[in-house]
Amino acid sequence: MKRMTPLKSIKKHCIECMGGAKREVARCTAPNCPLFPFRDGHNPKLARKTGLSLKKLAKIERSGEGDTNG
Repeated sequence: MKRMTPLKSIKKHCIECMGGAKREVARCTAPNCPLFPFRDGHNPKLARKTGLSLKKLAKIERSGEGDTNG
């Protein structure tokens, strides 16, 4: 079994919640869900804390620059 980060697990859950349609996650209509701010697989609090936009933060996460596991 492959291990996932918490954010990837949340994203996977949101895709499943939206019937498997990745595009529908962005159109989620459940803002009261505790996972709602994290549904795109990014931590908005981290973006505010670092002063980076979510788009820039996503690029860093994809490139592995933010990976502290090696």
